Amino acid sequence: MNEPEHFLHPSPWEYMQHSPLYPDQMGSLRFFNGTTAPFPIHISLDQIPFAAATLPTLATAYMPVEPGNRKVLLQNGSEPSVRLLEQPVSISQGSFSTAVLSDSSAAGLCLFQLTDMSSQEHATQSCIRIFNGAMEGQPLTVAQCAGPLLWEQVPFGSASSYRFAEPGAVRFYTLSSSDREPLSSLSLLIRPGRNYTIYLMGNTWLPEGLRMIPVPDGIFQQQAPDAGHSLQKQAD
Repeated sequence: MNEPEHFLHPSPWEYMQHSPLYPDQMGSLRFFNGTTAPFPIHISLDQIPFAAATLPTLATAYMPVEPGNRKVLLQNGSEPSVRLLEQPVSISQGSFSTAVLSDSSAAGLCLFQLTDMSSQEHATQSCIRIFNGAMEGQPLTVAQCAGPLLWEQVPFGSASSYRFAEPGAVRFYTLSSSDREPLSSLSLLIRPGRNYTIYLMGNTWLPEGLRMIPVPDGIFQQQAPDAGHSLQKQAD
């Protein structure tokens, strides 16, 4: 496999220019760098540069990708000859998905693919979920400030189900699932008609600790969250 000569161009829009498919026949893919790597990461998809020098906590824009299995190549942005990971992702027509880069004690980093879909009842409805990309081997729990436990025992590398969320300011806490000790917190202004994934990343022994990074998601679809599990707006 030939190494890309540069990462600033050609752009992922080559998938559009060289594909016989129309945009509505393709899927959409983005990447979220949930690692704590001390170097930027180059991302290629089927030997075409997708994103240059991605840094921790940053998400790329959604880009159109032909349906089917696509090969992801991750390279050290400081030393592009160093290949960090090669792994396939599966793209479906009309789908929105996020490929999440996370730390791995065994391989250095690993890649998980999420489907960015939830449902809405009307234009003011929002949904939210979490993804545990932190504390490898340890499930985590997220609670609402002065409220219930929202997602319990979410394993590493897994996303929770979406829940309906009332627009407004909400404060969340990540808790250790063993002793319910608070590990991190997040204040989020939920906007009407938007989905969010809160990415849990990092570790408690790092200087920056465990972090909660909210990222808006793509679209709403048909499957609704479990009934009776709405998030309540934080009191003023």
